[in-house]
Parts: sequence; structure tokens; C-alpha cells
Amino acid sequence: MTVSALMACYNRKEYVEKAVESIEKQLSEEDELLISDDCSTNETSEFIDALSEKYKNIKVFHQSENLCWKHKNMAVNIKLFCWIKTILIDILIFPKI
Repeated sequence: MTVSALMACYNRKEYVEKAVESIEKQLSEEDELLISDDCSTNETSEFIDALSEKYKNIKVFHQSENLCWKHKNMAVNIKLFCWIKTILIDILIFPKI
């Protein structure tokens, strides 16, 4: 089963790396993490781009307008998937114990 995780991000650089790492630990090689940058006005955008170089299954989308919760529709338009989870940028995802 392929998993697509969608993370919306706006000016939250201080949370991005930990959130991404918490998700990456649980994704397989064929899974993907879609990060939608919602017109960040600080260095968050560039930081996300750098993370996409580090993790090859990250796809970054820089929006030209603030989409708020329209991100789910964006993910559906990008790709067909078996399972999708929307994640807020300041939320960490922990594996089941």
C-alpha cells in the first residue's frame, strides 16, 4: 500500500525538521511526503527545499496564495494514492508502540 502524507506549512521553520523526521521514520521507500508551503514570508520555504534534497521522497509545492485547508484537494489532483494523512506542521507523528 502506498502512503501519501500531506503537510501544510506556513512560517514554521522551527517545527519543520522534527515533524518531517517523525513522518520519515514511518514511511517506506515507495511512500511520499507532500509539503505545501503556503506562501511563507521567512526562510521556511528554503529550509523545506533543503529537506527535500535530504529526503528523496519529499515533494515540495510552493503555493502562490494561502490555501488554508484546500491542501487535501491539491493532493488528490497531484496523484492517486492508497492512503493519505494530513498533518499540521507543529504535530509529531509517533509510531504505534
